[in-house]
Amino acid sequence: MQLPPVLPGRVCGECSVCCVEMEIDDPELSKPDYRPCAHLMTGRGCAIQDRKPRTCRTWFCGWRFLHLSDAVRPDRCGVMLAPEPGATPGFEKGGLRVVLVDGDRHGLLNDELLDLLARCVAGGVPIFLSYGNGRFAKRALINEPARPAIAAGDKPLLVETLCSLLDAMAEAVNAEIAAATG
Repeated sequence: MQLPPVLPGRVCGECSVCCVEMEIDDPELSKPDYRPCAHLMTGRGCAIQDRKPRTCRTWFCGWRFLHLSDAVRPDRCGVMLAPEPGATPGFEKGGLRVVLVDGDRHGLLNDELLDLLARCVAGGVPIFLSYGNGRFAKRALINEPARPAIAAGDKPLLVETLCSLLDAMAEAVNAEIAAATG
């Protein structure tokens, strides 16, 4: 998937959410999701900035290429928008995956984020909500379940829909964990 160009002046700054939340499976660097990269220096960024692996040099979150305010930078709003390849039938151009930082649902209350999700869904862009990590990771396409709330312009109903999807994924993950350890 070819990412759009980064907006001029958009730099990560002190944000290192992707260095923790994202899985990296690159010959140069491998790390599981929801674990800090071994090269992450808290508050200072990457210890190998000048020789980062290709994956780290070419990947960036949605905040860097979407016209969003600084308040929606992942470390400030608690949500990272990850580009999602177009593997879902009917959505071949790709979309976005909503990743809650530390699994905290408060990020879903951000009006600017909700407005973006509504515009994307209304425009036919696939939006996925993710939950869990590793082999228990789940994701749900929000477009159909969110459509009534978006059509009504009802943000509280949209948040309720997103939380219901998270609850369903959490239940599925808990059942899988129980089966795996049972």
